[in-house]
Amino acid sequence: AMILIKYDYDVVDYIDVKLNGQYSMDAFFPEGKTKALAEFEKIIKRANGYCDPTSMGNKFMASQKYFLQGRACMYVCGDWLEREMENSTSYSSNMKMIRVPLLSDLSAKIETKYSVSLGADETAKDAKLSEIVKAVDEGKDGLEGISAEVFNFVKKTRGLVYTLGNSSYGFVPNSSVNKDMAIDFLRFMYTDEAIQIIFDDTKTLIPVKDTSKVTVDYSKLTDFRKSVIDISNDNNTSLVFMSNRSPIRYRGGLGESVNNEKPEIALGKKTGAMTAEEYISKDRKILESRWNEILKNA
Repeated sequence: AMILIKYDYDVVDYIDVKLNGQYSMDAFFPEGKTKALAEFEKIIKRANGYCDPTSMGNKFMASQKYFLQGRACMYVCGDWLEREMENSTSYSSNMKMIRVPLLSDLSAKIETKYSVSLGADETAKDAKLSEIVKAVDEGKDGLEGISAEVFNFVKKTRGLVYTLGNSSYGFVPNSSVNKDMAIDFLRFMYTDEAIQIIFDDTKTLIPVKDTSKVTVDYSKLTDFRKSVIDISNDNNTSLVFMSNRSPIRYRGGLGESVNNEKPEIALGKKTGAMTAEEYISKDRKILESRWNEILKNA
């Protein structure tokens, strides 16, 4: 989802499933979704040898343990990984958090959108896009030979960061005898004082717009935690809250997919694995049959 949002953020509102301000099935199937799933298929398809074939049957703690043992070079996870595994005998801080990568296909989109050329062939285009991304990551304001609008487009795209921070909820029971105190506590949770307390205890910045007032002692952080804080405090970082805030999702019931299998299962299973194209085609057919009902409930 994050890769497709990075590709299509300027075109559709994928989270709210809207195109030009209106609910649209096409907003659920933007170009970036096809491209993202195609790349995902390459990584997860067993025949390609990138993904550990036993990983689909593992519990998440086992997979995390294997990653820390060096049995994989990359693991897709949130920044809680270190906290969950710090007491494990396999624990190692020799790792860091990285941003979700951009699709190489973004270079072609940039050329069309801004009527420019990033290179004579795909290799050259990819190299130029990588050069722009590197400049963005280094905090530069531009790159020689690249227009400001192209540079800023890549910069904004690179800065989008997915967070699950808003998927945890706090409730005050109606039967509580201390409702006012409970509400005051929830308000306190988002004060500068509370954010600092949470950071001191967990070494984690909660997803708020401004964490500049949090005091961070880098000497007490692991390399992994430093990399997380660097991304969190980067002025270019823009948090993407993938939530059920839209009525089409929390009332209409529309999730990330309408397939009965998640893409990582459908594309990576041992037998009967689908292609990305087949998965999206099936998803669209199912959604077409349910679209009117979903809109009615929304």
